[in-house]
Amino acid sequence: ILITRCGGMVEATKDSYKRVYNDDGTYSYPRIEENRIRTKGQSYFENWEICGSKSKKNGKAKFNLSEWVKNEYTPALLELAQQIEQETGKRVVVRDGWDNATPHTERGLMTVIKERNDEEEWLWKVQPPNSPLTNACDAGFFPALAKVVTGMQGLNNRGLYLSTEKLWALLQKAWDEYPVEKIARLFIHQ
Repeated sequence: ILITRCGGMVEATKDSYKRVYNDDGTYSYPRIEENRIRTKGQSYFENWEICGSKSKKNGKAKFNLSEWVKNEYTPALLELAQQIEQETGKRVVVRDGWDNATPHTERGLMTVIKERNDEEEWLWKVQPPNSPLTNACDAGFFPALAKVVTGMQGLNNRGLYLSTEKLWALLQKAWDEYPVEKIARLFIHQ
């Protein structure tokens, strides 16, 4: 339905530079232009820890799953359900769920999901704890997507590591091109 990068844009508080290794194994951070990663005052994307329903903890920004479910995920599910209903003339009941990772079980988030499911008459299924083989995303989809991204990386970058931004761009491309039918087959046995 959608792929979301967990984080947000922040302003660099200082110039930062890449680590450069010397022949003897030591390293330094040469302050030269071609080695600059960030410039003070410019915005860059920062990855954030995922939390159930908190946007900040101890002054640090966090990715708020409750807000994401309300503002991004649920509208995308509703749109897809409506599209399928129009095409088929049948009522769609969404059967949704995820694993028991700590942020996924947070009380505030579960309240948001319960209220949404009650309102829409959707079903919710939590996967068994510590059971990666029953997690369709971990067992099938993430490895398949990683294989596609690795192939793209090899073709486009001769197998060299990519910057975070380039890797995210490849991941989005892989997501957009991955057949929906294959994704659907992963969830059919749950």
